[in-house]
Amino acid sequence: FYLYYDDPKYQFRKEPNVTSLHHTYRAGIGETDETEAHVNKTMRDKALGAGSESMGFTDVVYLPAGMAVRDDDSLKLVVLGFDHPLIEGRPPESTQQAMMEILERSGQTLRQYRNTLIFCAPDKELAQRARELAADYLSWRKIQYNAADWDRIGGAQQALVKSQMNETESATVQAITSAYSHALIPVEDKRTNKLALQPVPLGTYGPGKYVAPMVWDSLTARISQSQWLLKELTPQTFLERYGRRAWPESERTVTTRELWQRFTTQVGLPLLTRQSVLLEMLRLGEYEGLFAIGLLIDEQSP
Repeated sequence: FYLYYDDPKYQFRKEPNVTSLHHTYRAGIGETDETEAHVNKTMRDKALGAGSESMGFTDVVYLPAGMAVRDDDSLKLVVLGFDHPLIEGRPPESTQQAMMEILERSGQTLRQYRNTLIFCAPDKELAQRARELAADYLSWRKIQYNAADWDRIGGAQQALVKSQMNETESATVQAITSAYSHALIPVEDKRTNKLALQPVPLGTYGPGKYVAPMVWDSLTARISQSQWLLKELTPQTFLERYGRRAWPESERTVTTRELWQRFTTQVGLPLLTRQSVLLEMLRLGEYEGLFAIGLLIDEQSP
């Protein structure tokens, strides 16, 4: 017998109540790919924030959606699925391999604009918690979608199902979003001089915060004098920290086009939010007497 609540009293029936139905559906979902499909759809539609005006990525690529990662000078965020998580803030071999494959190659050719990619990956434990909440939501929804079950359980039980659906749906979106706890920045390993990826914690998601804007805000923020993604660059900082690499002493002159290409292709130079950051640095450097800028006639220059 199953306990039912029919306002204002309880009664026993032989038909399964919503708790039993939810348990049955929940057990069945574990044997399918339905949860993963729902996580991916929720990520694309509600958690990713790809169209948010509060961040400046030109492209936000969600890998499970099968989107290609272009090889150009625009700034791109590449978001991995739950199948490529981090463990305690570090990428296991399979996750590392997936990111390095994108960083090093574009299709069958070597990637040229490597210094325009930022990755974001979920935490393994948080991703599993999000999957469980998604499965709970789907199980409650199945009760509503099954006309025979829905008509039989009655108004009070229907209200309970709707309440649980609303609660678990909201919790699922929040859990999926919060699972994305780290960004990963391309860097040059100083010991091996090889490409590497530096995990950067994103912090705590506030209400209404999405993944892409969270990555943008975290990387452009100045924390302990460090900033991973530069909204501005002073001429002094450029000359002191990056000048030798971006503009070798052996070169008497360099075009702005050449400088921009170096900033977008050479891992080890800072990531700039947009080309105007470089152009404004050069303008200010000329004003301060640090650079002399001329006009080229026979070469294209931004």
